[in-house]
Amino acid sequence: MSILGNVGGINDDLKRTAVAIMRKLNSERIVKTPWVSTQSLQVSTRAVHTYFNQAILILQNNRLIEMNDQNEFQITHRGIADLEIMERQ
Repeated sequence: MSILGNVGGINDDLKRTAVAIMRKLNSERIVKTPWVSTQSLQVSTRAVHTYFNQAILILQNNRLIEMNDQNEFQITHRGIADLEIMERQ
């Protein structure tokens, strides 16, 4: 089971937001632009904007994404592995 799947107390919308963030970061990593600004992430997840900040915190707390000092994010190796597990389920 995925790490994100084991996090308690999150509803489906929050989980969808977190997965959308991870997918965006993973796709950027694949095209060699691993660090993504907060603004770009918010635009790509606009439909579920309500849960954006909560999703970012959950992903950071579980070390699935990381932030640099310029307020940009990238997916971690742990996050990539977790996303692959979720995609197979």
